[in-house]
Amino acid sequence: MKSLQICIVCFVLSATAFALVEKYVMKVHIIPPSAFKGVLRITALVIFFGAAAIYGMNYVLPLYFQIVQDFSQFQLGLFNSFGVFAVSFGSLIAGWYLKHDDENISPNVIISRGIHLSIVCCMAIVTGVFLCMFAALNLKPTPDRSDLNPKVYAKLSILLAGSIISSIGYGAFLVALLILVVGLVGIKRQATVTGMNYMFRSMGQSSGVGITLGLYNHNLFNELQKYFSKKSKPDGSEILKRLLGSTSFIRNGLPEEYLHKVLKIYREAVGDAMILVFLLGAAAFLLSLLLKLHSTKEEPNHREQAPSSSSSSGV
Repeated sequence: MKSLQICIVCFVLSATAFALVEKYVMKVHIIPPSAFKGVLRITALVIFFGAAAIYGMNYVLPLYFQIVQDFSQFQLGLFNSFGVFAVSFGSLIAGWYLKHDDENISPNVIISRGIHLSIVCCMAIVTGVFLCMFAALNLKPTPDRSDLNPKVYAKLSILLAGSIISSIGYGAFLVALLILVVGLVGIKRQATVTGMNYMFRSMGQSSGVGITLGLYNHNLFNELQKYFSKKSKPDGSEILKRLLGSTSFIRNGLPEEYLHKVLKIYREAVGDAMILVFLLGAAAFLLSLLLKLHSTKEEPNHREQAPSSSSSSGV
């Protein structure tokens, strides 16, 4: 827990230092103040928490399948492939929904569609994460791969469904927010807001993975130590050391009387991490609702329309 606290403190201090330097020191800003206010600030925070939720889940779920459910590498790769294709499919859906053939269409129409789609996508992310969290907390561990049967796979399909739903939402969510911020500022400042969009997405991805895995490892270590060391199990210290050294020891060396309890500890550690992922996704969804409350008329100075052909062709 100490290392996790250090990471959080360092993140807060770094973010504060960055904001102060940007505001009071830099003459050429990485993020101009005008590009981080109103709706643009909300979109940056939405993409931060949304990316944190998806990447946190994508790193924790494979641990659940491989350790708790004893999936093979092939089975794990097959499961992950559904999420990859789902993200691409979500992006295609968003592009189809937001496209418009009318060259004279008002930017407000595209912005409005982008806001509505962003809210729906965040709802899909939260729904998918909730299904995965519920399944991870309630499905029984699989002690041996031979115990995997159609009935077990049917229960595990809840996790697959949740992963697909959240991945589709994330893929559409990326396109919707990108089109939204470009629609808000127009052509002139497109590069700035696009860069900011990608920066907050990258920050969300790394933060989501780091914090989620930090919580998982902290809870896992504490519970294993409590079970083997503090309860004075025979050879508890040695077993704990080998468990922390390699997860393959669980099914290749761990005494059978400890197997069920150890798998349960791993399941609970994943479940705790998934609760955090759900909270990150819920934060993204709640922030996305603020987009609807903000009037796009608050950003009249952000849009810069391209010169029309009639004006540019004059002598």
